[in-house]
Amino acid sequence: MPTHMRGRFTPAELKNAELVPPFPFTKEVPLVRVPGHAMSNPYAFGTLLYDLETDPEQQHPLIDDELELRMATLLTDLLRASDAPREQYVRLGLPESDPVTEAHLLARTQSPRAEASTAPPPRPEDFPTGPLSVHVPLRDLLAHTEGERILRTHFAALLDGPFAHMAAELSLLQIAAFAVGLIPRDLLQAIAAELAAVDA
Repeated sequence: MPTHMRGRFTPAELKNAELVPPFPFTKEVPLVRVPGHAMSNPYAFGTLLYDLETDPEQQHPLIDDELELRMATLLTDLLRASDAPREQYVRLGLPESDPVTEAHLLARTQSPRAEASTAPPPRPEDFPTGPLSVHVPLRDLLAHTEGERILRTHFAALLDGPFAHMAAELSLLQIAAFAVGLIPRDLLQAIAAELAAVDA
């Protein structure tokens, strides 16, 4: 039975599951592919490269094309040796069979994204309060018909995964503060406005 660290998959998570061909290391046993969910949006940070010896707290990202090319090549070699699925190459922007080139480097072009991810979290006083608002626990928003409709309009897939259960006691403001990139500021403002309109 497919399970998470804290419990079984829900029927909603398995609704779109599919059997896919096996990897060389799965002894000819096919695999179950299900949509994935993350507690934050790693794309919000962009591609980051650090020197852990001189910067163990990872405060100063490196922009070094030669070093990034070397690291991306090593990563690609490891992906190929591990029979990684095609989706991993797509996710990482790396070639499945061709050599890694400067065209695959991302740290320099994504550095503004990395910088933006260090912005302070949204301030609670900048958002309207009320029975339906971004200040209310996720559990309570989902218990309200219009609250659930609004949330599903913006991120239905997230609500069908384990995240909704794990973050049930947190408000959308709290989620936006710790799960960087999951709820961008403009999306949080749009949801706040929609919730306030229902509550009016």
